[in-house]
Amino acid sequence: MPENKLTLREAMTQAVAAHNSGELAKAERLYKAVIAAKPDHPDALHLLGVIESQRGRNEAGLELIDRSLAIRPQSATAFYNRGAALLDLNRLKEAQASYRQALAIKPDPKCHSNLIFVMNFDSDASAAEQQAERARWHELYAQEFMSSAAEHKNDPDPERRLRVGYVSSHFRAQAATYGFGGAIIAHDPGRFDVVCYSDTKTEDDVTERLRACTHTWRRTANLSDQELSELIRADGIDILVDCVGHMGDNRLLTFARKPAPIQVTAWGEPTGTGLKAIDYVFADPVLVPENERALLAERVVDLPNFLGYWLPDAVPDPSGLPAKANGYVTFGSFSRPNKVQDPVLRSWAAILRALPDARLVLKAAGTSIDKSYQNHVHARRGKSISRPTAASTSCWTRFRTAAE
Repeated sequence: MPENKLTLREAMTQAVAAHNSGELAKAERLYKAVIAAKPDHPDALHLLGVIESQRGRNEAGLELIDRSLAIRPQSATAFYNRGAALLDLNRLKEAQASYRQALAIKPDPKCHSNLIFVMNFDSDASAAEQQAERARWHELYAQEFMSSAAEHKNDPDPERRLRVGYVSSHFRAQAATYGFGGAIIAHDPGRFDVVCYSDTKTEDDVTERLRACTHTWRRTANLSDQELSELIRADGIDILVDCVGHMGDNRLLTFARKPAPIQVTAWGEPTGTGLKAIDYVFADPVLVPENERALLAERVVDLPNFLGYWLPDAVPDPSGLPAKANGYVTFGSFSRPNKVQDPVLRSWAAILRALPDARLVLKAAGTSIDKSYQNHVHARRGKSISRPTAASTSCWTRFRTAAE
């Protein structure tokens, strides 16, 4: 055993503590020592698989989690983590099945949100199916709070400044922030008091930039949903805005308690949350077509510019057109690989057939994801993809694709 003296239980306790604190190397060493002493230890196999996935080695992680489930087939947590690994491998149908298995064993709002999140990427899932799953989430976890929501006592004076609260775990340099950051910064302080409820665990210079533009900044990551709801009520928020939707670290169960008289979901989940306690969703006619709007729990409010991309820092002037120097056009997709499904690939294939000399640059983070992404594009729509060449040590990968 590790350290030559630890029992299996002691080794697992230390391993889990190291894992939770981010000491992955120590946790990995201890899990492997436990497995060496007891090859069929389900927890060590499962959690070692989680570490492999955290490091981007999702195939290896999936194999270990499957070994764990063969020993303990009723582990909801293992099925949950299996779903996460499958999502990173772009195996959406299998990821959904794994999340559903976890939910069948133990209903859980976080796992159910992950299922909804995966369904957003599945081109075979209809709008009706996606909204039905959101409605199930509401019925299982949020419905119980509707009857107990207390009356709001906000001052009805029409001349006072409105208090607008934003709730997010993404107040940092992150893709979602560049969608809503401009709205926070551009508020008129003469008409609005902006209060941010931040579950952001790792703050940076973008956090500081946003904080400087608010009336009040609350760090809320350690508050329960009930505690956060009570804080929002005490702050007298008139309009509360959810910026996360069903993504990770959401606060939908806070919104379910209706802590503000008007509640909006915006930028995080533009196709709605399914919560009846949320009054409006910001979108546009492309994101939510007219014939789908009756399916949503929220009322759709179209913005003239739904995604006003905000940059916290000035950017350099554009350079010359690369196509002039290269002799060919370079297209790029910087979305997560899960969004690249068959309808997108068919469009790419049509473009590349029309421009046989063109290049396609794709962004994917992590070695395992890069390989999965290449295989996905190659197997479904491309005749050949050359070996990718890295532009320094970044996550940018270039593909030379000859379409069907």
